Amino acid sequence: MGIKQLGTELGSCRISKKRDRARERFLKITMCIVRGRAPKSFGDRALRTLAFRLNHCEIFRRLMNMRKRRQFSEGARYHVTARANRSEMIMKSNEVKELFINVLIRAKKKYSFSLENFCIMENHFHLIIKPAKGESLSRIMQWIMSVFAMALNKRNGWRGHVWEERFFSRIIESFRAFMEIYDYVDQNPVKACIAPCAEDWPYGGIAWHRAGRRDLVDRWAALLVFFPNHAQLSVPSPGPAT
Repeated sequence: MGIKQLGTELGSCRISKKRDRARERFLKITMCIVRGRAPKSFGDRALRTLAFRLNHCEIFRRLMNMRKRRQFSEGARYHVTARANRSEMIMKSNEVKELFINVLIRAKKKYSFSLENFCIMENHFHLIIKPAKGESLSRIMQWIMSVFAMALNKRNGWRGHVWEERFFSRIIESFRAFMEIYDYVDQNPVKACIAPCAEDWPYGGIAWHRAGRRDLVDRWAALLVFFPNHAQLSVPSPGPAT
């Protein structure tokens, strides 16, 4: 059976069983293509037709929208980020940034994990986090994001979602990747043009390290060789109020 005939069946079948069988055959062909095993007889025109049919295939849309299973590894470090709903600047005010920091500090008391760097932006955040043995990254982040959302909604008299979707996480698999992500987190305010240099942004790991604070960010002395701007100042600065 050709794709054109199969697509016609999807749109014109009146018998539910026949429609289901057509969808099953269509999905089998589709998944073969997605996995890189398209039949050799398929030409460019057939693939374009298939792409058009995919947009009208409810079952396939549901399959594609299914959540991908997260990758976890015992003892791994993760780069974690999440964005506000509709990318709104919900954390533009310093008070809200400090509210999020307070939630992070509470989370460190409730769960066992190390936070090696962080940056709070105006509509998203970045964390480099390493859960302790037996701890769940999903449980930690669910608590942080839900507690902050409830506190922010209560503060502003809002209702509804605060975050755009669940958090994004990626395992940091090498030292080189760690260095790149660590610097990326530091430089976020500079790239967003909200700070002239990373050291001037008070809502990130640099501010905590330079202030000599130990209530949130864990210090890794060896990193000072690569990131000297994280060195503690001789006269500690007060840092943001918490």
